[in-house]
Parts: sequence; structure tokens; C-alpha cells
Amino acid sequence: MYRVFKDRQLHERSNLTFEFPGPNGKTKRAFIPFLENCDLSENQSSNLAEYSLLARSGSIYSYLGAKSRKFNLVFKITFNHVVDTLGIEGINQRFKQIYTINATDEDPRKSFFPNSSDSNSTSNHFDHAKTHRNFYEMSISRSLGGTEFINAQTRARRVVPRGSNPDDLVRSTPNMILDERSFNSDDIKNENKVINLILYWINLVRTSVINNSKNTVYGCPIVKITHGPMYNNIPCITENFSIKTIENAGIEVETLLPKQVEISMSLVEHRVGDFGEFKSMDVIRGDNNTGWESFIEENNMDPYNGIIMP
Repeated sequence: MYRVFKDRQLHERSNLTFEFPGPNGKTKRAFIPFLENCDLSENQSSNLAEYSLLARSGSIYSYLGAKSRKFNLVFKITFNHVVDTLGIEGINQRFKQIYTINATDEDPRKSFFPNSSDSNSTSNHFDHAKTHRNFYEMSISRSLGGTEFINAQTRARRVVPRGSNPDDLVRSTPNMILDERSFNSDDIKNENKVINLILYWINLVRTSVINNSKNTVYGCPIVKITHGPMYNNIPCITENFSIKTIENAGIEVETLLPKQVEISMSLVEHRVGDFGEFKSMDVIRGDNNTGWESFIEENNMDPYNGIIMP
């Protein structure tokens, strides 16, 4: 008998952690939760010195260590999944357009879906959704020859194909999201919060390959992978990323935000810690390099020093 899980809490169990270095060893963290299963593959190779001896029908090798593991990660961010994960009530409660970057001694899960009640929250984040929605309305006003109020009927007539009834609002068209809910100011505000949060995650990905331009001592963030029993807070640095919009998923008409983006990241494992002995479940030593002895001793080579711990 199959069991259906309506709420898998996938975002709590599968995610990326971004750790930004700071002064006095202070690290700030931000997260991208996976609301859909990601596609993750890895590879690793050893460094070998080859010796070809005279008259020997085979080479002899010296082991010189191993290169870091490389990960290819692909995941999607879908507008409708973000809304469905929390629902309208959840959006009202937890999407406050105020994003929290957490210090190491705080609960890092707060920045999955940021909450303005956090004491370390800041309100200086750019409101992308409102800016673009206002520009859209101003553009329509100009095209109508004045600055008249753009009411629901006017907006509908501007985006619904000819021959259609604006009151029906053509729900079947993928990129038409202007239904009767959207004309309610509260619903527009909720959509703005979702849009801004998606842009927050996209901009997090963009930070993965750059440093702090004001103080270049602080390099690119460490990106940690958590996804099931195979990957438990694996520290990495990012070689490259790509962001692709999925056209068939449609767009949010007024802001032109794609309803779905596909993000690909090439990551390289970066096990440094304190350059000492590996110890899983330890915040620092869990990031140390380890060898096959960890497999022999505990059948584990992962840090296990993030949200998920035994």
C-alpha cells in the first residue's frame, strides 16, 4: 500500500547553505531551500605518478593524493511551488520582504522563509516587485494618453487577447495570472513578497563566485550541500553557475518574472576546517579532510554539522 505525503518538508531536509566570511571569525549564513528534488552528481579522481620500468609489461604507480570531489547540481525554483509550500496564510505570516542573514549562533532555518520578527532583520532590501509593477502601471497610463487610474477592467483589457471577455481573464493561458484575486491589493502584495523572495534566492546564487568588493580579503562564500543521507553539509566552493528561464512555465505578466528558473552549479569540495583531525558533528572539525579510516570506523565521511544531526 502506497503512502502519500502531502507535505514532505523537503525544504527543511534538502538545501544549500551560503556562509559569508566576516571579521573576528563571524560567519553569516543564508539558505536556498529545494522545493523540488534536485539533480545531483559527483566525481573524484586520484593523483597518480606513473613509472614505466624497462621490460616490465605494466606500469607502477605512486599515489600522490586525490583531487577534490566535484558536484554538478541542478535545481528549479518555481513560483507556484513557493506559493503552494506556505499558502496565502503562510505568506502573510512569514514573507515580510525583510530578509535575515543569520550569524553562526542562531537558528539557520529562519532564513529559509525569513521573518521580520527576527531582531537581526534589516529592512533595506530593494523591492524589485513593487518597482517593476509600478513601472508597468505607469507605462499603461502613458499609452492611454494620461495618468488615469488603472483599474481592474482596464488592466485586464490590456493583457487579454482580442475577442475574449475581460471578465473571464483567460485563466487557461499559462502567462496570464491576472485573475480576480490579483486585483485585490492584498493579493498583489503577497505576490510581490514571493517575487522578492525568489529574486533573493537567485541573487544568492550570483554571489557564489564573487568576493566582497569593499574588502577583498573576504572571498566567495562557502556553499554547503545537504540532500538526503548521501550529502550532509558538504562544504564547497563554486566554479561556475548558470541560470535558465523555463519559457513554457509562463511569466508573471506585470513584473516579467519567469514562473520557473533552472539553476545549474558546478561545485568543488573544500574541506579545510582547522586543518586538524576529522570529527563528524563538530562545527569546525567536521569540515576537516578525512580518508577511508572514517569509513572503517563509522561508515561516514560527511561533516554532519549542519541542521541535520544524529
